[in-house]
Amino acid sequence: MASSQKKQKQSKNSLSLFDRLDNLIKPRLNLIFYLSLVFTVLFGAYLFDVKISTGGDDSTYIEMANDFLKGRAFPSWHGPLYSIFLSLPMLIFGVKVVWLKLFSFVFIIAHLVLFYYTFRKNISPTIFALVLLIISVNSSILYFASQTYSEAMYMFLQSLIMFLFINIYLGTLADNSPSTKEQALYWLILGFFVFLASLTRNI
Repeated sequence: MASSQKKQKQSKNSLSLFDRLDNLIKPRLNLIFYLSLVFTVLFGAYLFDVKISTGGDDSTYIEMANDFLKGRAFPSWHGPLYSIFLSLPMLIFGVKVVWLKLFSFVFIIAHLVLFYYTFRKNISPTIFALVLLIISVNSSILYFASQTYSEAMYMFLQSLIMFLFINIYLGTLADNSPSTKEQALYWLILGFFVFLASLTRNI
């Protein structure tokens, strides 16, 4: 018994500082995730800007969405899918800028949620916790949570693509991997969302 405890103690002492941090943070990742969500909501609300920015692009998206809604023109510049998306809340709420901006807020929160579920089991808990907290208080990211720019929607689609890609890929490596037909369907779904992302931001 004493020998076993001695070996465990020696094994514990042989761990690097980084490994010890990983072991400390791993069971607390859920708590850190919820904390990052609270930070995102609090700081996002604090930085929320109800005005149209002076950049001009955000008002252009709204104008293109309005033109699309009224059948005057199809959005063909600067990521047409975002303008098409904006036409949906405009159909319900009208041209109310705060409502349109709130959708960007939701996209930023959804992006963080997908980011967490994508990487929580795939990278070091220490690094992952730091990245989560940095994202949740980053003013450059939270700026887009209150703008009618396409960045927030694109970040959500980007996180969704990474979530699908990693889960599909890991599924092909599993012992009970899907059939070739199912895998082809999964990759087609992934390709569809990549296509949507390309229509959201022309990069």
